[in-house]
Amino acid sequence: MVIAIIGVLIALLLPAVQAAREAARRMQCSNKVKQLSLALHNYHDTYNSFPAGGSPFYAEYNSDLWKYRVSILFTILPFCEQQSLYDHYLSAAQSKATSSGSPVYVWTFDDTNYPALRETVNTSPIPFRCPSEIVTPVTGSRGRSNYVYCSADWADAVAADNPRGIFPIKKWRGMNFLIDGTTNTAVFSERAMGQTGNLRVIGSMAYVAGANLSQGGTPTSSTNCSVAACLAAQAGRNYASITDPTDSNLAGSDYVGTFWMDHSPPRIAFCTILPPNSITCIGGSSHQNENGRVIASASSYHPGGVQVGLGDGSVRFISDTINSKTTGGVDYCVTSGVSPFGVWGSLGSPNGGEATSP
Repeated sequence: MVIAIIGVLIALLLPAVQAAREAARRMQCSNKVKQLSLALHNYHDTYNSFPAGGSPFYAEYNSDLWKYRVSILFTILPFCEQQSLYDHYLSAAQSKATSSGSPVYVWTFDDTNYPALRETVNTSPIPFRCPSEIVTPVTGSRGRSNYVYCSADWADAVAADNPRGIFPIKKWRGMNFLIDGTTNTAVFSERAMGQTGNLRVIGSMAYVAGANLSQGGTPTSSTNCSVAACLAAQAGRNYASITDPTDSNLAGSDYVGTFWMDHSPPRIAFCTILPPNSITCIGGSSHQNENGRVIASASSYHPGGVQVGLGDGSVRFISDTINSKTTGGVDYCVTSGVSPFGVWGSLGSPNGGEATSP
């Protein structure tokens, strides 16, 4: 009898304990997102602009956007108490650029003569890890991050000019770009890490065929962003037929959240097209098309939504059910003006002129 009573008490108390632990983890996560948002302000105070989504850092400064691949997360390291990691990389990059006479690109980080480069990119800084993340990183994968910058309500790509976002590649935009107000503009959020063999929508990615998400495709008001195809992939929460589970480099899902130093939207960005915890879709049929445009959804293991850092440094928990209008037939992107993706879309657009707030 006593044992039965103890069992009942444990059954009653365990959910409460788990909920309390998650509440603590969610608060920690909120603080981390806030610190990243404030780091942007500190960067802006120093350089009078926000960092570019992709910067050169000892690469050639020319018109080739492929060479602007050092991400915003690296750029703000000194402003979130990671100066030593920042200096560790720059010292090695400068040494390599000087001695070899050749630029330092993200695809040369594996140079065994410069172990500091490899150490930096394989590090997963604590400020970039959400305490609620439940996935163990894939062995041998690059450094991981749960926190991603906002690419607005736009299907972004590695070497594409983003007309909507605050952080396009090779462009340093200032506070005056946030015409809708800092309180109404998202700058950071979360992405659950992908895991090989796990086909959950949260933290996973699907390939979607179609010219509008392909490399070189440009979504405009006259073409679509393949939102319908992306939602079709999400149906049933299992899309093995359009992932590549045999590919050890990508495996459909372990691409998400990897290589935080690389300006690659599938890895370190989110957009406000599909609501939080939706699928992430990239144009193409295999990891060789990582250059395709991506509808990257914010995601987390917090029940019911994600943390979102706003331009004023505040953080709000945004529900999975936020209005996005993607279920009503909207399937196009815009280059200017009001976002077609509801309240969620308006949060991503810094100067769309919307009158909504979260």
